Amino acid sequence: MKRRTRWRGCRKQKKTAKDVWESLKTQYLGADRVQKARLHSLKSEFDALRVKDGDSIDEFVGKLSGMHSKYNSLGATLEDSTPVRKLLDSVPEKYLQLVASIEQYSDLDTMPFEEAIRRLKAYEDRLRL
Repeated sequence: MKRRTRWRGCRKQKKTAKDVWESLKTQYLGADRVQKARLHSLKSEFDALRVKDGDSIDEFVGKLSGMHSKYNSLGATLEDSTPVRKLLDSVPEKYLQLVASIEQYSDLDTMPFEEAIRRLKAYEDRLRL
């Protein structure tokens, strides 16, 4: 006596392992395409992100950190130097002297993101005085 097992799919029961496999393959392919589209949108959003007038370094860093978390949740990773470069490239003109100094005397490829934040915040505090 041959016994057939029924697997439950999204909407219909699957009769064979091949049917289940095809269903899973189709679902994964669709999910993969959606993930790639989300990553593309997130990259565009990341590229367009700039510090707005009146925003503090902390506010901008919060936005960058949120985007970094989104990248991680989608299974992608940003190189350590990417947020550092984005932070330094996105600051207003009043920070340009500091950014030039950081770029001349520091290795941006090895600089931790937290160090770049500390330097900009120290300069921001100095400007407030």
